[in-house]
Amino acid sequence: MSSRAHRRLHPLAALLALLVSSLLAGMLAALLFLPAVIGIGRGTEAGVSYFDNLPSDFETGEVTQQTRIVTSDGKTIATPFGENRVVVEPDEISQHMKDAQVAIEDERFYEHNGADPKGIARALFNNAGGGGTQGGSTLTQQYVKVSLQDQALRDGDLEAARRAATQDGLAGYARKLREIKYALSLEKTHSKDEILTNYLNLVYYGDRAYGVEAAAQHYFSTSAKELTPAQAATLAGIVRAPGSTDPVRNPEAAIERRNVVLMKMHELGQITQAEYTEARRSPLGLDLSYPQRSCASSDYPFVCTYVVEWLLDRPELGETEGERETLLDRGGLTITTTFDSSLLDKAGQELREAVPPDNDNAVAAATAVVEPGTGAVKAIAQNRPYGEDRGKGETNVGYSVDRPYTTSGGFAIGSTAKIYTATQAIRDGFPVQGMIGLRRTTDLTAVNSRGEERTVPKGVFHPAEFEECAGVKEGELWAVQNDHGSFDDAIPFKIATEESVNTAYSELTTALSPCRVRDTMTDMGLHRAFLEEDGSYRPFSTKPGSVALGADEASPLTVANSFATLASGGVRCDPYPVEGIEDVDGKTIELDTRTCERVLSEDEASAVTEVYRSVPETTSGGASRARLSGGRVSAGKTGTADGSDETWYTGYTPQLATSVWVGTPDSLGQLRDITLGDKTYPGWLYGSTLAAPTYREIMDFAHQGLPNESFPQSSVDLRQGEVVEVPDLTGLTVLEARQVLREAGLLALNTKPWAPADALVKRVVTTENGRQDSARFVEITPHTGEEEPTPEKIRQMLEEQGKLVEGTVADGATGEN
Repeated sequence: MSSRAHRRLHPLAALLALLVSSLLAGMLAALLFLPAVIGIGRGTEAGVSYFDNLPSDFETGEVTQQTRIVTSDGKTIATPFGENRVVVEPDEISQHMKDAQVAIEDERFYEHNGADPKGIARALFNNAGGGGTQGGSTLTQQYVKVSLQDQALRDGDLEAARRAATQDGLAGYARKLREIKYALSLEKTHSKDEILTNYLNLVYYGDRAYGVEAAAQHYFSTSAKELTPAQAATLAGIVRAPGSTDPVRNPEAAIERRNVVLMKMHELGQITQAEYTEARRSPLGLDLSYPQRSCASSDYPFVCTYVVEWLLDRPELGETEGERETLLDRGGLTITTTFDSSLLDKAGQELREAVPPDNDNAVAAATAVVEPGTGAVKAIAQNRPYGEDRGKGETNVGYSVDRPYTTSGGFAIGSTAKIYTATQAIRDGFPVQGMIGLRRTTDLTAVNSRGEERTVPKGVFHPAEFEECAGVKEGELWAVQNDHGSFDDAIPFKIATEESVNTAYSELTTALSPCRVRDTMTDMGLHRAFLEEDGSYRPFSTKPGSVALGADEASPLTVANSFATLASGGVRCDPYPVEGIEDVDGKTIELDTRTCERVLSEDEASAVTEVYRSVPETTSGGASRARLSGGRVSAGKTGTADGSDETWYTGYTPQLATSVWVGTPDSLGQLRDITLGDKTYPGWLYGSTLAAPTYREIMDFAHQGLPNESFPQSSVDLRQGEVVEVPDLTGLTVLEARQVLREAGLLALNTKPWAPADALVKRVVTTENGRQDSARFVEITPHTGEEEPTPEKIRQMLEEQGKLVEGTVADGATGEN
């Protein structure tokens, strides 16, 4: 069937359309004071009555606008939006643009009162035989229509949006009448310039550009205020049919339509002959720019994703996630984040230089920088760019933050965990200058990752030494070795920290109780990257290997934030990425972000810092690579998980805390004898190899212009300890004796760790009669008739448990500089 035949109406339908159009014409003549050539009959009176009963109060509502996410220094991170729109004021729109839109859409705009009788009458009679109601609408009516659609979409009412655009049949005529009534009302309350500006801010200009400012930016990389006659005519010509006159997809049609608009502008005297000729001869001159509509197109995609996901959890933005998402997409918010763009750039640069994204070893790196005392996140970055091409080293997983802000599950923190054991020790009164008592090691033959057999000394811990909460099963041994060196008898607290001695920290964890150390981890803000069903974060395991040697996983942000608890003098704050939000009217949306709690005394935090200042400042080994420039005071800790598949350096000053992770997120192998870029790293990678020097570069940059602040000194008691009366331990088991001693400010070393759990303390060795210096462990010996297991028996038990291979988590083969 031809289009002409398709448009031909049934005679009865045509007659009905003619009667309806006659009715409307008569009604409008009466309403709009057309010349009295048409009498007001009964049908017209009925139409007038219907028209009078239509609502006239037109509420325009908020216009959908794009949201801007910016850094603290004003750089745009992204503009997530449902519609790309930037609302501007009347004086921010070129007169050429106003003239062009009026010329092509409603040349009598400044003469009518919202409805144009001549245009409407002509359209009604022309449409009577065609079945549609197109044409005849003034700019004011068009604005009413588009505004009703926009508001319906904002409200999620798709049916109302459909009704607002209905064209055909009686429903189309009814819609037209509503538009006219609203338009007449609107013209009584708004000036022509206000109506025209609102229209230009609202209409669609094709290619996802809503409103004239967004269109000017998109097509010509300019502002609405700077549009030339040719550019203005191009945009004005799009509105009637965006699909067919889009300059990007249909440039020839766009030029043809532009020239029609220019001719109309010339006819109306809006441009001179010379301007008309010049504009008509000019090319389209597109200079396309695309907004960072999604996080994927942002210069900082992982930052953007973190911010958006964090905001979707904020009740201040709406009761439901759907309401929050709508506000973010359409609310025209200005979201100022805590991030510094220069620090983001520097952190990303340093990570990429240390670990090129497309390296053959699948090694990745990430960092997070947090402000102590507030929780403000100053930077997150990673070496891998956003994308799906693994060959280029791309990923869509953010490594720096926790779930639900990413899909990463975090990474084993290795020896980083030792700082939490140290904190618990200080809380229990063990001083900075204390000596950690050590058990005798057992020489065990083990097979390393290369299949080579060698004999190494290991500290063997027995299940009876741990409370039930530690989750150590009966018969389950924990054998711990050092990465290098063997220590006997006792070792200074600071040396054990500087050398990252696993056996010493395992002994300290056992004396303190792994369960209590885990609680201190939680107090300081350390948790795993996973969420529990109740929405809380999963705490670290109470297993000794997890607590003492960092077998569990965490994100760089969480690790950095927990160290910030020490930097702030014992105040833990929840990390947050958003400093402030303004709505479209410039009003502040209040956020409850400063959630802080004191979890350590300032004296306790200062004592821990004094211990961990020794790592970068006095060590001649690898951790000295983290020493900051200019003698700036800092404290920190390396971390290497078993097999060196994850390496860390985390440190802090009074102003900032930073964690750097370098590892294998895909668990494709150990970090040994690898090449990254043009550098080869023989042997094992440690936290001191790449993470520490990268940390230094990031922190040196972040501290530019900041004073070199010192940490407060701890008290004499926490530095040197004190002499304590040893309580009576008669009739107590080892576990009970340890608890009593801890309550007195003392720690215990079990000289017969293989003794059963019910064995009672037989002998107590103190530094002087009945009294003990809290800087040294109290030696307790349980009564037991059981012989110490031979190395062969221990080896057999470990082999049965699958824990004999050197370098496994159970073996605790971590500890490095």
